[in-house]
Amino acid sequence: MCGIIGSLGKIEIDKFSKGLNSLLHRGPDFNDKYVDIKNKMALGHSRLSIIDTSKNGNQPMHYQDQLVITFNGEIYNFKDLKKMLEEKGILFKSNSDTEVLLAMYSIYKKDMVQYLNGIFAFAIWDKKNKTLFIARDFIGVKPLYYYYNHAEFHFASEIKALLHLTSHKNKANIDSIIKHLSFLWSSSNETAFKNIYKLNPGEAIQIDSKN
Repeated sequence: MCGIIGSLGKIEIDKFSKGLNSLLHRGPDFNDKYVDIKNKMALGHSRLSIIDTSKNGNQPMHYQDQLVITFNGEIYNFKDLKKMLEEKGILFKSNSDTEVLLAMYSIYKKDMVQYLNGIFAFAIWDKKNKTLFIARDFIGVKPLYYYYNHAEFHFASEIKALLHLTSHKNKANIDSIIKHLSFLWSSSNETAFKNIYKLNPGEAIQIDSKN
């Protein structure tokens, strides 16, 4: 497993670094972040190397000087997708499924998820169009949580990482806690904390930071 984290709208480097460091147990092989202060965007990644163990698979990964991704998971059909993209003239620098995700997004945008067979949680920042796209696999194997208000949006693989980033005091969501204690499960996207939500299986969100 890997750990991913990101912020849009409010970047505090010290807090972001603490959030990223809290995910080190998920990916001990490589740890890095991408920060764009001007556009108020930051992405972080703690890597567990599986498919492409070279540094070419490190994240956050950049693509054509426009896209940046942080990705946790495995795309089972990435070799088939890579072949399909190569037939369209796309050239690759690595053997990673991460680069295939970036290439897929460059062509199909948010519709790319329809082509994916695997377990995943990822975020792609489009520097040119100032959009953030996050998605979770259809079964919900890979976790992804997020916090938002009118001024900021944060996401991470674990809630404890989000607690480092939010500017508001974290309050317990009593109704959600009761549901989990009663049924050991909740059909909603609420968590034990107010204003912190889980991205549901198969769900995707796109945020246009220009609006």
